[in-house]
Amino acid sequence: MHLRTTFVLFGLAVVLLGVFFLLQFAGVERPEQVERRQRYILPSLNDPSSTVTAGQFTRLVIERYRHDASRQEKIEFVRKDKDWRMIHPKDVRTDTSRVNMLVDQIMRAETMRHSQPLTDLGKVGLDSPDTIVTLYRDEQSYVVSIGNRDPKKDPVLYVTTSERPNEGLPVPRQELDRIWNEVDEFRNRELLGSAFDIVGVSLSGKARPALELEKVEDRDWHFREPKYGPADNRAVEDFVRDLVTARVERTSDFVADGPQVDLRAYGLADDQVNFRLTLKHKGKDDKSATSETLLVGAYDATGQGEAGYARRLAGALPLGEGAALMGSFLTAVGTAGACADPTVGSYYARLADDQSVVRIAAKYVGHLRKSADALRSRALVKLDVSKVDAVDIAAGGETLRLRRHDLKGPADWTLYTRAEDRVKAHPQVVPNLLDALNKVELADEKAFLDTSEKQRAWFGDEPVDLGLDRPQAEVTIWIEGIQRDQEGKPQGTGEPPLKKEAKDKPTVRLIFGRKDSKRRVVYVKRQSADGAQAILAVPDPWVAKPDQLPGSPPPSFAREHISLTELVTGGYYAFRDHTLPSFVVTEATSLTLERHGISVTLEKEGTGSEARWRVKKPVDAPASAKIETLLNSLAGLTIERLVSDKPSDADLKEKFALAQPWLRWTVTVADKDKKTSRYVYAIGRTTDPQGPMPNRFYGRLEHHPAEGSAPESNQFVFLLMWETVRALDIEPRDGLLWPAEKERPVEHMIFTWRKPGGDGKLEETRLELAYQQDKKEWVVQALTVQGKDARSQLPTLDQTKIQGLLGASVGTSGPRLVPLTTERFVSYRGKPPTAWRLDPDQATALPTLVVEVRLQDKSTRRLLVGERFEPKDHLYPGLAHKAYYYAAASTLPEAVFLLDEDAWKDLAAGPNYFAAAPKKTARR
Repeated sequence: MHLRTTFVLFGLAVVLLGVFFLLQFAGVERPEQVERRQRYILPSLNDPSSTVTAGQFTRLVIERYRHDASRQEKIEFVRKDKDWRMIHPKDVRTDTSRVNMLVDQIMRAETMRHSQPLTDLGKVGLDSPDTIVTLYRDEQSYVVSIGNRDPKKDPVLYVTTSERPNEGLPVPRQELDRIWNEVDEFRNRELLGSAFDIVGVSLSGKARPALELEKVEDRDWHFREPKYGPADNRAVEDFVRDLVTARVERTSDFVADGPQVDLRAYGLADDQVNFRLTLKHKGKDDKSATSETLLVGAYDATGQGEAGYARRLAGALPLGEGAALMGSFLTAVGTAGACADPTVGSYYARLADDQSVVRIAAKYVGHLRKSADALRSRALVKLDVSKVDAVDIAAGGETLRLRRHDLKGPADWTLYTRAEDRVKAHPQVVPNLLDALNKVELADEKAFLDTSEKQRAWFGDEPVDLGLDRPQAEVTIWIEGIQRDQEGKPQGTGEPPLKKEAKDKPTVRLIFGRKDSKRRVVYVKRQSADGAQAILAVPDPWVAKPDQLPGSPPPSFAREHISLTELVTGGYYAFRDHTLPSFVVTEATSLTLERHGISVTLEKEGTGSEARWRVKKPVDAPASAKIETLLNSLAGLTIERLVSDKPSDADLKEKFALAQPWLRWTVTVADKDKKTSRYVYAIGRTTDPQGPMPNRFYGRLEHHPAEGSAPESNQFVFLLMWETVRALDIEPRDGLLWPAEKERPVEHMIFTWRKPGGDGKLEETRLELAYQQDKKEWVVQALTVQGKDARSQLPTLDQTKIQGLLGASVGTSGPRLVPLTTERFVSYRGKPPTAWRLDPDQATALPTLVVEVRLQDKSTRRLLVGERFEPKDHLYPGLAHKAYYYAAASTLPEAVFLLDEDAWKDLAAGPNYFAAAPKKTARR
């Protein structure tokens, strides 16, 4: 680029810049300024460079219908802080949002596009405007004058403004239509503020008992009147949200204003009100807290409220529908003006600091009728368990004093009684009790039985019997009730003393009356430190409600059941420590079972992952795979209830049958230093089936440590649940009798049955089956009854049953020879008793069934099935609810074992077990 060209361009830029500043100095508008001035009636309020909002205006005056004396009025609003208030024609509460919308409409009003302003202002009445609106922003005012066009009919209005005083600006009516709203349309219809910061609710009046609620520590709601104690937080929050919904629904429901209003005519004088509602709002402190009070007076019998609205609505409907609407309404409110249905109609109301009378719908008044019981906490107690340090339980003529010495550490409790100076409490029992008390809830508000009227409604025609004059138990709980030093330790060396001020004023006292089995509740009287009392019908047992979404199926898992009666009446043995000593399973070296006169000893062979258990006495045999599970069950044994900690020899022998138990396991354990200790688990008789805890087993554990004295738990007698003992009543020996050998399949079987015949003598039936290799099936070689041929009785064989018997058919039910297994050995060596019928050479002990099997290598096996055996549940819990056959096998000639009757009874009945079902013939 040449130098001369550069100078020329630079000179042009200087000239253009100078022209721009000259135009600005001369007041010449830019195009966008011209467009804005022509578009808005108040251009300065729409300058993007200085955003103006409705919240910046402090005053608004509307003078309208100036040419009509009967309608002429002035409306004036002033802003106080953030809210607008109408001060003329009446001083009333105002809807700030509606006034802001009006201000915003005036500010943003636009002229009609493509229409020219009028210069002849008189032509449209702007020489003497019918309406003048003045907006004030601090000292600055903005005036909008509107001509004499009818704002409700003419679609176009003509206005002048303080910024365009000489132009009659055409404006669409909808741009300024809020200016002609009725005065009462600007009023605030909401009567109460937000529910967000409410910390107190007070209700009183002629139509309801006093109710006062207070939010404590900005968290939990409590009753102050009546003295019911804790409230249901969710119910109260919902209640408060309902209360603040009270509002004026229509402008016609603004009834009267000003100090001259006769409040007595509306039932709104202080001594007349039916409901007085006061809501306390949270402040930074008590001094800055604020409150608002709503007074509700008489029922509106004039028909001007909801009745008038219903009448007008009915008039707009077809004749039949309108008549039906009014008929139902009059039925609800009563034709004489009396309120037959308190949920229908209207009531007069006012705010205590306001002189305006309004009507509110009965549905809002319905919230004020909410009963106190509907707001009460249904929880039995609300305890901070971490701070509970003292519990007294009086039941059955004894008092248990439970004390927690250290509040900072684990929840270790000590039990004090008259009989025992001091013993350790069970680690879980007290926390479980406190947890249960916190969880249990009343079913509904009908379960509050504080008054005789409520009790009568609860019992109906039955006599009122709470049983509180003869209580089952009394539970007293203190939170931080023990005297402690500066380090938090209890004072003194004996039983920790209670604080003087807390001794007679516990945190809560629960008196348990009668257990009502018919209604499945227990009646409880609750007394709190603040003097609140309640009589409650508490579910017993209480069942936890599942957490589930609406409409979803109920959960399949078991829900928690809590019986407070059982917990609080358990007595000393339920609360003293009954933890049993335990051992490390991997350190067990030997195991001895004594059961029904049989003794079996097992030893562990090998170490680490190679360790295996084996039966050593009375025979050498493989051990059951269940031994490890058994050891884990013994090591983790927990008792259901302690019944004695100092049993007499007579009780051990006669009452508990633990001197000579039917089942005893002895576990020998060696620690890393090869020092051995023994754990002896004994199981005695069962409890009374008709007693309070039926079908439990008495148990005892004696620990003989390698060093030191035996623990006091050696004296414990306790109860074990049936399922627990059943897991301990196992067979220690491996139950395999005949293995399955694919290389030596069965090729020949002989079955011999013996049963009494018609003449009383034994009748022998013999069946021989052989496998035909070429046909791949079993055939009958011989079938005789008392030596006579009877093959015709078994024309065809059910091959599936034979395959199932030999283990070749998977998933079939019935007996199984290959492999042959047993659940229990009843004799490990020696000749079986004659009554078991297992001696094929003795006429009085002949087996029910003898099975002889020949394998492919010509070796044989024999199974003897003898007498039926039905074990007694209380002596054979591991075999409960089933019957068996005594049996013996040639592979273990020294042993007698059991076979499941359900699996073997059809085969034991005779050869018809193998008969094939007749084929069905097709119908023509």
